[in-house]
Amino acid sequence: MLHLFNRAELITLFDRNRCMDLREILLQNNIASQVKTFNRMTQTHVGGGRRTVPLLQNSDRAWQYTIYVARKDLAFARHVTGLGSE
Repeated sequence: MLHLFNRAELITLFDRNRCMDLREILLQNNIASQVKTFNRMTQTHVGGGRRTVPLLQNSDRAWQYTIYVARKDLAFARHVTGLGSE
């Protein structure tokens, strides 16, 4: 399990299939990873206010996936996934 202070963001994307492909590559290379999923279409309470759903929100970008890896594995993870130094 990755701890909050020992993880680094590898990539944030909206394509679930691409997310699963990247996780498979990480798994094949013995790199621990964690995905944080966020539904951008829901209403949330932030700082006491209410965030409403934008009227023209594209449903293709409703789900946001962020892949995290251990800080020590970040450079290797970028290399094996082909993400470079983005």
